[in-house]
Amino acid sequence: MDFALSEEQSQTVALAQQILAKEAAVEHLKVLEASGTRYDSVLWQQLAESGLVGACLGEAHGGMGFGFETLCLLAQEVGATVAPLPLLPCLVSAMALEQVAGAATAEAILPAVAKGETLLTVALNEPGNDDPAQPSTCLEEVDGQLRLHGTKHLVPYAAQAPRQ
Repeated sequence: MDFALSEEQSQTVALAQQILAKEAAVEHLKVLEASGTRYDSVLWQQLAESGLVGACLGEAHGGMGFGFETLCLLAQEVGATVAPLPLLPCLVSAMALEQVAGAATAEAILPAVAKGETLLTVALNEPGNDDPAQPSTCLEEVDGQLRLHGTKHLVPYAAQAPRQ
């Protein structure tokens, strides 16, 4: 087995390291921490403008089509700097959406994710329910509109995600 990174993966990692070394320096992170900020929107936008946010998404949705392995490599680089970024909740959600959503839904949401304009997140945890595969929260149609009933907690980056 060959565990060497592809040329695209090596270039992606190098670009992430370059941006993160400059923009997620320890002094900058201290300032964010002192302000109580848990999301570096400026850095997230820089990663999006460089193409890194969309790197794991398909080209049809504004990404580079590098897939899950590249997401893991990006997560490693973000984790090494401890930058407060929604990389995993946003991009794992986007990749799942890319796989299961209809074409119209994917076209409506994923290009904005790749550009850093829309942030996705996941709501798996429910009070009193330890099994996310059996949620008590449900979606139902009422008078032609979808309504969500139930409670979720510990939703990462919920304040930054759009309410749709």
